[in-house]
Amino acid sequence: MNKERFIRLYIFSGEELSHPAAMPNWRKKEIDRASIMYKRDKTLIWRALSLAVYHCLGIPVMKLHPHKMMTGKLVIDKYHVSLSHSGDRFMVGISSHNIGVDILKNSEYRYYALIEHKEFWSAGEKKIIYDKEEKIESFFNIWTRKEALYKLLNPHFAYTENRNKVDTTQYPEHMYMNGSLEGEEHFFAACSKLLYAGVEPEIITNLKIDQ
Repeated sequence: MNKERFIRLYIFSGEELSHPAAMPNWRKKEIDRASIMYKRDKTLIWRALSLAVYHCLGIPVMKLHPHKMMTGKLVIDKYHVSLSHSGDRFMVGISSHNIGVDILKNSEYRYYALIEHKEFWSAGEKKIIYDKEEKIESFFNIWTRKEALYKLLNPHFAYTENRNKVDTTQYPEHMYMNGSLEGEEHFFAACSKLLYAGVEPEIITNLKIDQ
């Protein structure tokens, strides 16, 4: 693929990521240091990245010199990527321009546990979340947008210290797209200036290894 304007969003299940993928030493060390709880997720999200990059660009991800910024944001040569996982779903956004993505599995427990953290939200977001009749859907849409926006803006804000500054009602030059997986309780979002410019994202699921 040449470097035209594009957004591709890949969503995998854990079952689709059974094939090992080459990774740099720094990533191997990260996985080695991770707790047992997170080793699998860190391994599978890397496999998702490798598969998505090769499908999208026709280039092994290792040839794009993947590395991390001091903030922890993953970057590759020439293109932009963003990663997210929740439950057994792993999401990779690849674009010609800066992008942020997030995916989150819905559950009543998660909703009721998180909705009361009002310090998390900006005033504008509170108005959207708490004034809507469809509160659960609004909540997860805003949550995934907020996470996607932070990943796009990173490292301009320290997320854990300034959550309400990462305000999805601001930044009019950016747009969001929200979606959900059919038959599942996973919400996802992408954030990019390209959406504002009218570029339609391509959403790819059920990608087979031999594709």
